[in-house]
Amino acid sequence: MTTTAIPQEVLDRIKETEGRAIVATVHNVSRSGMSRTATFGLMNTNGTEVMTLNYIIHEVTGTTLQHDQKLRLKGYGLDVLFDTLYRFYQAIGLSYEDALEYASHYISIG
Repeated sequence: MTTTAIPQEVLDRIKETEGRAIVATVHNVSRSGMSRTATFGLMNTNGTEVMTLNYIIHEVTGTTLQHDQKLRLKGYGLDVLFDTLYRFYQAIGLSYEDALEYASHYISIG
C-alpha cells in the first residue's frame, strides 16, 4: 500500500497531532509473552470518536491481521506497540526522527 491509498484525512490528522492522537489497546498476551493482539485507533479532533487503523497498519507494514480485525504483534523484550507504530510511520514516509518521535506519543489503554 502506498501513502496515496491511505485517506489524506488520516495522514493529515497523524501529522497535525505528531502522533499524539493514536490510541493503542492490548487485548491479549500469549502465555509465552512472545505475542499479543492489539488495536490501534486514531482519535478525532475533539476526542469523542476513534477510527480503527488496524487494516491500514496491516496493509502498510505486513503485520498479521486476524479474523477478528485485531493485529497479532510478535516480539519479546521490546515495546511492540512502539515498534509497530514506528514501522508504520516510516512506511508512510515520515523521516527517521519524526517516526521515532511520533511512535513514542501513543496512548495505551487496556
